[in-house]
Amino acid sequence: MGLLKRLVSIGMPVVLAACATTQERVSTDALAKIKKVAVMSLTANEFHRQYTGFTVFGNESEMQDISAWKVDDEYETQIRSVLSKVARFDVIQVPYERKDFYSVYDINGPWDAPAYRTPKWTAVEEKLKAYSTKNSVDGIILILKRESNDFLASTNQYFRGAGFYVRGLGNTTGVSVLHLLSSVVLVDGQTGKPLATRILARSHEGWPGTVARAAPMMSIAPVISRAKLAELSQETITDVRAKLIDLPKDAWEPTLKALLASGG
Repeated sequence: MGLLKRLVSIGMPVVLAACATTQERVSTDALAKIKKVAVMSLTANEFHRQYTGFTVFGNESEMQDISAWKVDDEYETQIRSVLSKVARFDVIQVPYERKDFYSVYDINGPWDAPAYRTPKWTAVEEKLKAYSTKNSVDGIILILKRESNDFLASTNQYFRGAGFYVRGLGNTTGVSVLHLLSSVVLVDGQTGKPLATRILARSHEGWPGTVARAAPMMSIAPVISRAKLAELSQETITDVRAKLIDLPKDAWEPTLKALLASGG
């Protein structure tokens, strides 16, 4: 029971931050109405580096715009390929401006705090509806960055989206990973509202904490993750980009299958 309680205590905040009030299963009736879908990935426009030291004074946090890496383009291609196998949708590719939809990340409350860093659907509902109407789609598979508490080192810190998370004590590095923390959402094209959402994970079996730990991650050399982003060589950046593109390849299919499993 001790381990079970620990998994639940670690996992539940992760799920709540990712899903807010959106259910994990879409109704059979709602799913039956969706014939034509588009894919939007808004999850990899930024790269975050979070370093957690021994005390708060040793913590480091930075972010870099990586939209020029076009990782989201690669993710959309991967998702469309998987959707053609797991769902009976007509999947289309439609050009759009990602920046038009980044307001979904606006703070969803009176101040900047983890509880309010959930998708702000009211900021994008009309835009999603207009996009769906213009392109005659019934639904949108939307990929969003999410924030998680530190289930890797059990500190009180948070990490999110695409980036490095590092836990160090002096010259010792206990955790050093490249991660992609995302949510996969099925949006109703008629309303612009989410029908269901799932954490992007390589497995959706087991307790919420188990699923959270199956998010796309890989170990990364501390000499890279502990360096300032501006100090990384072009060769290293090229390698990190390639790794980030490959990172979720084995997570799309189980996540989309879980997302599109109707709940009656």
